[in-house]
Amino acid sequence: MLKTSNHSGVEGYVIKNIKKQIDFALQPDNSNTWFEGVHLLPLLRKVLSLPDGPETDLLQYLDRIMESLNLLRYLVIRDKVTENQTGVWTELYKIEDTFLKPLRVGVNMSRAHYERELHNTMETKKSKAKEESMLSVTVGDEKLPNMTSESQIQALHSALHTFDMIESVLVRIEELTEVKENL
Repeated sequence: MLKTSNHSGVEGYVIKNIKKQIDFALQPDNSNTWFEGVHLLPLLRKVLSLPDGPETDLLQYLDRIMESLNLLRYLVIRDKVTENQTGVWTELYKIEDTFLKPLRVGVNMSRAHYERELHNTMETKKSKAKEESMLSVTVGDEKLPNMTSESQIQALHSALHTFDMIESVLVRIEELTEVKENL
């Protein structure tokens, strides 16, 4: 499903189910080699990746990214460094290089872009007495009505809050891995 889906919501749902299967496999007497160690690692590599690296549209892939982060956070909390049942601790340096660092760069780039857009939109709104539409949205082949300056500002604030949410989970994973690696 992850290989064929082009929808972040579907991919997020699949990743959530993978997490549930891993959780079930890690319970006593429920061992499932497909969700542990060497069999799990190729799946984790597929899940813990950004489709377009740091240039990934974080808002478009939000469901997938958040479920991937939640899965990684779960693994770091649940799987002890000394047991390493899932293999996450062996692969952590690769996960950092291929997922966490590019995601951090993507969040920083996206935040800078949206902050600049917010600043420009607010400046434009201040300089014009009447509200003027500047942004148009097309869904399918149908053009939706233009957004007012207020709507644009609200959408930009919402995007910035989304980046804060992504960064919050990212920082928590970094804190957890740092603490556990130093044990």
